[in-house]
Parts: sequence; C-alpha cells; structure tokens
Amino acid sequence: MTVDARVKEVLRKTLALNDDQMNSNTLLADDLEISSLDRIELMMGIEDEFGVELSEQERASIKTIDDLIECVKSHCES
Repeated sequence: MTVDARVKEVLRKTLALNDDQMNSNTLLADDLEISSLDRIELMMGIEDEFGVELSEQERASIKTIDDLIECVKSHCES
C-alpha cells in the first residue's frame, strides 16, 4: 500500500471520512471542519501508522491532505 493510501486510510478511520471528502487540496480545518481534538487524534494515528514523530512545527504547517502526505513521505524517505 502506498503512503498516500495509508494516510487516507488513517483519515477514514480517525475522522470517519469517505473518498469523496478527500482530495489533495482538501483543507483539514476549513473543508473538513475538524476540531483540535480530531487533529490531535489524526496526528497520533499518523505517527502510529508510520512509526514517525511529527514536530510541533510540522503539525502546525499541515493545512491540507497533501501537506500531510508530503510530511509523512519526508519522514519515510529519511
């Protein structure tokens, strides 16, 4: 399974989203209207799935689903 697919699977499980709600430009806060608690749970789910630790700066910079995917990819390539 690709990084993209795995990130979207975490989004599906954590936020109960379907594929129609997710595209690369989907804004987490504005389009999905996720709460701060949802955001924390999402980041924890990503960290668990990929065995990475995202810094506070990285977490704050993630605005879209594509940002999240690219951030995870940068950790996976290191």
